[in-house]
Amino acid sequence: MGAGERRAAREDIPIVVVLFHREDETKKTFDQLKKVTGAYRLVIVNNGFDNTGFIEGLKPDRYVENHENTGAIQGMNQGIDLADGEYVAVIHNDVLIYDEGWLDDIVEFMERRPDVGLVGMQGAHTVTEEGRFDYETNVVPHRGLVPDSLRPTWRWARVAMIDGVGWVMRKTDIRLDERYGMMHCYDLDLALQYIQAGYGVYVRATDFLHQIQKEGENVDLERSSRGREDYLSKIGGDDEGYFESVTRRFREKWSDMLPVTLGFRDEAYGELRAGELHETRDALVKHGEELERYMVALRDDLSAKGRAIAEAEGYVGDLKHEVERQVSEIGRLAAMLEPPGRSPS
Repeated sequence: MGAGERRAAREDIPIVVVLFHREDETKKTFDQLKKVTGAYRLVIVNNGFDNTGFIEGLKPDRYVENHENTGAIQGMNQGIDLADGEYVAVIHNDVLIYDEGWLDDIVEFMERRPDVGLVGMQGAHTVTEEGRFDYETNVVPHRGLVPDSLRPTWRWARVAMIDGVGWVMRKTDIRLDERYGMMHCYDLDLALQYIQAGYGVYVRATDFLHQIQKEGENVDLERSSRGREDYLSKIGGDDEGYFESVTRRFREKWSDMLPVTLGFRDEAYGELRAGELHETRDALVKHGEELERYMVALRDDLSAKGRAIAEAEGYVGDLKHEVERQVSEIGRLAAMLEPPGRSPS
């Protein structure tokens, strides 16, 4: 059976999306999804979305409306439980996918490889003993915001974890661990669950853009759910502290498996990374030279200002002495002008 026949014979894949505000980004996500994805069934979980008319226009196959924000983890589980079939995709509501046919390609790969349980759009080869992914082992086909050395060399890369921005999972009894709470670490945990169950975890080189991602690792918290007051109020007001707490729980749960390294970097990574480090070094050297010139100019300026201050202090001292002299002279003249024989009052 060829790829086209398999696609025709296969049921439409359900795509789970949890909505929590960010209406503008969400609209862009669904507009782009239609352009690059074949037939699919949409499963929407509404944790808080102001434009209900837009949701109706999407015509989801399954729909859940929560009366309050249950958090990303529980919301995704709700959607996964409602999704029928052997595979289910999950994506954030602020992700733009640019690869046409990405979903068919992933599912066909998983049909050829029954040992593969989870395929993400981003991940890393190593999860450290501290319960974090190793940045230098990142596999990130993110459009325009990562160095070339971290982009995948091959279409399929075996990894130890996937990022929660989006994935396709083989439908089993594995679910996101809701004990982590609202969010964080669920993606690493999901990958380790599949690995523990004997499945392979992969990243597909899928051209995508996470709309709230900034240069490097950080997200724009002003546009992220993590910066919203109605989220922060549920986790104690401190997302960084909450992240550390969840990471500690993840680390304790998987202490017998950590650290985990799966897959490898090839020679292309070394060559690209060396070039990037050379560029960084050259930029630092140039910056250092510019800083040294600035410091020399600053020292010269301060020296000149110091001389000016010394000259001003000398002038002020001279004025003080002159004032004292003139006061003394005024006193002397006043005494001379006193009438003879008049006693001082």
